[in-house]
Amino acid sequence: MKKPILIAGLLLVGGYFSYTPDASSANHHNKIEITEVSITMSDGIRLAADIYWPAGADKKDRFPILLEYLPYRKDDNRARNYSLYSYFLEHGYLVVRVDMRGTGNSEGVTIPYEYSDIELDDGEEVIDWLSQQEWSTGSVGMFGISWGGFNSIQMAMRNPPALKAFVAVMATEYLYQEDVHYMDGIMVAGDSWMMSNDLYNSLPGAPDFKMDDEWLKNRFNLEPSVYTYMRQQRDGAFWDRASARGQYEKIRVPGYHIGGWYDGYRNSLPRMLENVQAPVKALIGPWDHYFPHNAWPEPQIEWRHEAVRWFDQWLKGEDTGILQEPDFAVYVRNYHPPDPALDQVKATGDGRMAGRLKGIKKSQLVCTSGPQLVYLSRGKEMQRTA
Repeated sequence: MKKPILIAGLLLVGGYFSYTPDASSANHHNKIEITEVSITMSDGIRLAADIYWPAGADKKDRFPILLEYLPYRKDDNRARNYSLYSYFLEHGYLVVRVDMRGTGNSEGVTIPYEYSDIELDDGEEVIDWLSQQEWSTGSVGMFGISWGGFNSIQMAMRNPPALKAFVAVMATEYLYQEDVHYMDGIMVAGDSWMMSNDLYNSLPGAPDFKMDDEWLKNRFNLEPSVYTYMRQQRDGAFWDRASARGQYEKIRVPGYHIGGWYDGYRNSLPRMLENVQAPVKALIGPWDHYFPHNAWPEPQIEWRHEAVRWFDQWLKGEDTGILQEPDFAVYVRNYHPPDPALDQVKATGDGRMAGRLKGIKKSQLVCTSGPQLVYLSRGKEMQRTA
């Protein structure tokens, strides 16, 4: 059954969110501690994880946990994580960043391709482990951009008991049509990214960079993952296994979706709002494939403010008021959203209004060119006469 959707147009994003930064946010980077742990899977493989704590936190306290689960070598990305996670730490959460199997400092054979059953099975075990730690309240949320947004949606399809909510940024539930490999059914340049990712994952973990027979076997005795996608050029079971499209009823975890007008995954948002019966909210703005607080084009917004409200609602049981707000917040680039009920009129120059002006010369077509986005062209942005 499809749901009605209440939409709010954001002419001025700041006015809609009415966010005032905390006085402490200017120096939050000095308030983080990192603990390295291993999470043992049922087959004995250990996944490497970083736990981000507010500095000085009492380890005997219990916290709701936010998980980001990626193959992108956590130790190499601590500068990014340090800045990204600080906001959540200030609002009463611990953030845990886990290297997937066979990537970074995690043991095991490198995952064969995106969103495999191996990745998602491990993810369920990670969530269960996090919920049972003495420093955990038992409530876990997931968040992430791109890959981390994708597997947040996919874990929500599995509905592990401890997963209470997720925030997916620049992600889609329709793998074949919209994932980076076959956007609109044609293989795109994104698979050059997949090949570089294979090379990246072949590196041994920091800081020891241990290279032994086990590492060589697990990280090099594999075919390039791009071959998998070259063999899967048509929609079907391979793509459906981790796509919510056509099986939206599996998602019973509340989800907040953030998209960008210039991102390739933007069409997912209205589908999720319309088809998922669990609580859903969405926000779209004038951004490419970035977190909105650090995005291009502008204006940027502090999306984590809304994410915290969403997590507070479901992980802490607080009434944040977010459920009473419009389902879909849309940044409108022009003065008014398109409305077929509005009559188009023009000023004639003599004080009268007319539905159609006479004597207007035909427009001249001018070819232009512009820079590239992450995967798509920028449309009207930064175009120049060719």
